[in-house]
This record gives sequence, C-alpha cells and structure tokens, in this order.
Amino acid sequence: MLWLHVPFIFCLGFVIFGECWFWGCGVDFTNGIWYTIDMTSRIIAHFYLAATIATTVYSQLIMKWRISGRFAGLKIPEGVWPKVVTLFMVLFDPFVFSGLVATFISGLCWMATMSKLEIGYAYPFTSLGFVLVVLLSGLLFGESLNAWRIGGVILIVAGIPVASQGAK
Repeated sequence: MLWLHVPFIFCLGFVIFGECWFWGCGVDFTNGIWYTIDMTSRIIAHFYLAATIATTVYSQLIMKWRISGRFAGLKIPEGVWPKVVTLFMVLFDPFVFSGLVATFISGLCWMATMSKLEIGYAYPFTSLGFVLVVLLSGLLFGESLNAWRIGGVILIVAGIPVASQGAK
C-alpha cells in the first residue's frame, strides 16, 4: 500500500510549485500558440480540482486500510487518560497522519479551486471521488462491486456533465 503515497506526494508538489509551472503563459506545442493568462488560469483551476479529488480519495483509502488493518481489533480502554493515549496512538500512526494531512491539503486545493471556478461548475466534479473510492475499494480491499454499485457509479458519471452545465 506504500504506492498510494505517490499521488499524495505529486499533489503536494503541485500545490507548492503549481503556480510556478503555469504562471502567466503556456505553450500549445501542437500549434505553437502561447496561452493567455485566462487559459492558464483555467488549466491551473482544473489541476487544483484534480488535486482536491486525488487527495480526498487518498485520504479515504489510506484511512480504510489502516483502521481496518492495524487498528481493527483496537479496544477503547476505560478512563479518560487511556482513551487520550489510544487516540494519539492512532492519530500519529504515519499512514493515518498522512491521511489527515491529505485531507488538509484537499481543503487548500478546494479553496484554490473556488478562487478560480464557479462552485456550480466545480462541485459536481468532486463526485468523481465517490466513483474512485467505490472502484478502488473493490480492487484494493475486495469490497463487493455488485450491479447496484456499478449502476450508481454510472449514474454519477453521467450526472457530472449535466450538473456542471451553464457555468462560465
């Protein structure tokens, strides 16, 4: 499951360095045309949106993996202090902590997305996170992918272009 950290590291790198890669203008290598700042801004906004989805999916999958794996049989002790110690033991597990950091980064990416796109356009795309979690949970954790779930995934994907219509 260590390979799940690759998208997280990529998204973190993009949040930190993303503006430098696309600042001001870009080039279309097929036509040799320089993009304007508006086109570049939309590209950046969609990368932030993709980073939001990727970090959210990473967080959900890594939490599921750790909580159902290492901490599956964890008993909550009696008393306040033992509960606090147990909570910190879980929170500071490196993988669980990386999931919490990914959730925070997802929030930062979402704020960046909102500064560049209309919420009515961007928010339907976040449902791709549901699609990815359902599909990857079947692949990685052996959860059932029955006809109802697959039908639901198809409806979600079909609804994204419909729900995002009308935005600038």
